[in-house]
Amino acid sequence: MEPENSTFHNVGQHGDIGSEPEKEPLAFNIHEDKLSPQTAEVVKAIQKLAETLLFHWKTFPIVPPASITEQKAMVSTSETGDYQGAVSFKDLFKAPTFDELEAVAMDENGKLKKLNSEQLALIKSTGFGAVSFKDLFKAPTFDELEAVAMDENGKLKKLNSEQLALIKSTGEFNVASLNFKGQYHRWRLSKLLQKGSERTRNTFLGDVARSLSLLIIAAKDRFCSNTFSLKDAAKGWAAGLCSLLDIVIGVPSTSPGDVCQKLHEERMRYLVAELDIKPNLKRELTAYCNYIKSYCQNQQAGSVKPSKPRPPPIPYKYQTPKGQDIDLRLFSKDLMNNSIVVLTTILERQSKGWHIQMRTKLIRYYQGQNLSNEEISKRVTADIMSHYLDKVFTAITNNEELEGLQAGLGALLVDQAKSVLAMLKAEQNLQQKMDEHKEKLSHHLKKTFPIKSRISTWMRRQIQDFEQEFSRQNVWTAHEDAISLCEEEGLAQAVYFLRRDLNFIKERETILRKELARVKIPTREFVFSSKIWLPYNWVVHRTDELGVSEIITTVIKDSPPPLKGPSSSAQTIVSYWVDKSVDRVTSTRYPFWRWWNFLHRAWANTWNVIYFLGILVPWCSPLGLRALLWPAAFVPDLELSQAD
Repeated sequence: MEPENSTFHNVGQHGDIGSEPEKEPLAFNIHEDKLSPQTAEVVKAIQKLAETLLFHWKTFPIVPPASITEQKAMVSTSETGDYQGAVSFKDLFKAPTFDELEAVAMDENGKLKKLNSEQLALIKSTGFGAVSFKDLFKAPTFDELEAVAMDENGKLKKLNSEQLALIKSTGEFNVASLNFKGQYHRWRLSKLLQKGSERTRNTFLGDVARSLSLLIIAAKDRFCSNTFSLKDAAKGWAAGLCSLLDIVIGVPSTSPGDVCQKLHEERMRYLVAELDIKPNLKRELTAYCNYIKSYCQNQQAGSVKPSKPRPPPIPYKYQTPKGQDIDLRLFSKDLMNNSIVVLTTILERQSKGWHIQMRTKLIRYYQGQNLSNEEISKRVTADIMSHYLDKVFTAITNNEELEGLQAGLGALLVDQAKSVLAMLKAEQNLQQKMDEHKEKLSHHLKKTFPIKSRISTWMRRQIQDFEQEFSRQNVWTAHEDAISLCEEEGLAQAVYFLRRDLNFIKERETILRKELARVKIPTREFVFSSKIWLPYNWVVHRTDELGVSEIITTVIKDSPPPLKGPSSSAQTIVSYWVDKSVDRVTSTRYPFWRWWNFLHRAWANTWNVIYFLGILVPWCSPLGLRALLWPAAFVPDLELSQAD
């Protein structure tokens, strides 16, 4: 889309001074053959709007001022009477100026010449003659440093009493700007001349703070900090001696395990400990439990194929002892995977077409209330998010596709989202409260301890101690606020689980943490295997289809096992496996475990070497005495029969 060419008329020196500029609407040419029908309609609408609003100047008269020669001629013709005064040589003979810039621009009739083709080509190729904005308007530099230092007579100004007092206090003085009202130029004197009482005091306090930090921070840390201190050195020596002792005899090494993970598992169990299946779903729960039992039995028996091609549905609706319904369908992966597509479509649809207009209206509304930009930004963001959530929640609740997946799924999703938002809001309120108290504490420390507060390490430790104390005093505040917000929204299910979680934190978490910390699990275990020499002493295990394993009597036969197993009518699936070695296990639970490992390793390796060189090589290998002297063929090893 290109605008049509337009012609600008220049009015010379003798043009019509009273003429006004004339406007002319712009016209655009559209190449519709290169556009699709839909795009052409949009472009036409844009063209119509542009031709309505845009314009250019058809004529824009420029009246330059009169030349100096004409002004002198007008003055000479207007004067009357005899000329009085001394005669000057310059009045008799006037030298030519050779200023022919205006003459070469005029033709014989006194009109402006037009550029010929050669001149136009030169302008096009070199760019000479183009008018630049910088040539028409030269921006001022506003360099007024010398001007503000001078008075009306061009002499240096003297400092007034206010500037002298400012120099005395800060070593600086201000001078008002001439071009910008309310702005000041500031000069700072050299420290050799004047530093100022305030700056001197700040320097003194800073030096005292650095000296004090050597006493209360650096010196103290050299005694009791966790790094590079006497305390850390004592710990290092103790760890070194313990390591040496561990090398010699083996010091017990145990750990309670992952206490946080165990607490999390206990927490999850406590949340659902009171729930009971609804009476109309007990049959489904029984069927699912039977399926799990049969599947586990098949896995233990070595059968991968489950008893049914597909597991029965899992019941997700429960109730509390007081009869409150609890819906846990959001834990169904299949249901969530099917609803993700629908939810994504709803979110994309509700986020289009209203954000910019509403933001503009809200900004105008809050600007009329004389609020700061930061406060306006916070309120606009909060209002837009609230409006967006209302639209999304309404769309999810009334969506037919979600209702078609399962009845009441949309309302359940909305309640879950509201509960999460309530918990996030409670957490943000607590964080905001802590930030406010931290800011107050910082101001209090700076006011009460003007020297210590200049030590960044001391301030950081005070803030850390406050955060720990604040967290200890407000362990339950976030849960209580979230419960109150959920009760206001009518989210009964979220309130139930939040109260259960709060009860666990108050009553059980501390006790469980202590009990779990007492558990001692060895960090390492060692297994030493020694071969069983006689086949009669091999241990044979029998496992049935239920996964029950038992040790049976070992029977050795000279005849080979039958080629066919038991009849196909047998319903039991039995498997056998044999242990040909004895395993002895040691761990790092008890002291002197290295010596126990040495004894077990020496015992096992000695008997295994004797077994290999005294039994396997001479009696069961192709290079042994049995292969050399035995008259008949023999099988050096026994085979476990799965038939009997």
